[in-house]
Amino acid sequence: MFQKLVPPHEFNATEGATRAMVYTPWIVTWLMIDQRLNGTASVAELAGMDDDLVPRNKRTREKTLSANTGAYAGARSRLDVEAAERAADRVSEALRAHGASAPAAGRPTFLMDGSTLALTRAEPLRQAYPPPKNQHGAGHRPAMRVVAAHDLATGATVRLEVGQVNGPKAVGEVEMAGPLLRRLPENSVVVGDRNFGVFLLAWMASQAGHDFLVRLTRVRFQALARKATAVGPGT
Repeated sequence: MFQKLVPPHEFNATEGATRAMVYTPWIVTWLMIDQRLNGTASVAELAGMDDDLVPRNKRTREKTLSANTGAYAGARSRLDVEAAERAADRVSEALRAHGASAPAAGRPTFLMDGSTLALTRAEPLRQAYPPPKNQHGAGHRPAMRVVAAHDLATGATVRLEVGQVNGPKAVGEVEMAGPLLRRLPENSVVVGDRNFGVFLLAWMASQAGHDFLVRLTRVRFQALARKATAVGPGT
């Protein structure tokens, strides 16, 4: 499936791969997905893969490619974050293109929401995403804030926006929505809960060329209603 959504030659050419590479950007990205879904990086599978996927050089032709994951780990550390992000964008775009038609007057419609994820307890993650604190001190697990936009027609998500919940770079969901809005297709409709029912979200959506439908908190709605003009009974 990944091969169909992200053609290897096209992706590798964009990311500067060479024929001398075994662990091309496409291969590394595919192995990362396989590792996340299945728990292991199946490096041994590379020797038996099609020529279209694995560049043919001395190690692959003579089947001397080591099954040790050390080379893969090194290649993974060299993969640009931007390359992984571009792969995620390509997958999202392809899934949405092959899905159902847009439900809102022929326009792409996205449900936007935020959440907080507890990450694996590891020091690099603790540094990047500091755990929450209380009167007893810092927690054990790093905390990541995410904002997602799901296509209402297909269920496919646009690449998540991520940020800190705590720490010097802590950021709120509404602020994080700005870059996410710019990744949506032109002239989309954005639907959000009352956390997004603020002027900043409305302004950012308009600047990105989208329409929006958001709930308001009761206090905010009542404040606006006091300034509004009645157009009918209870309206």
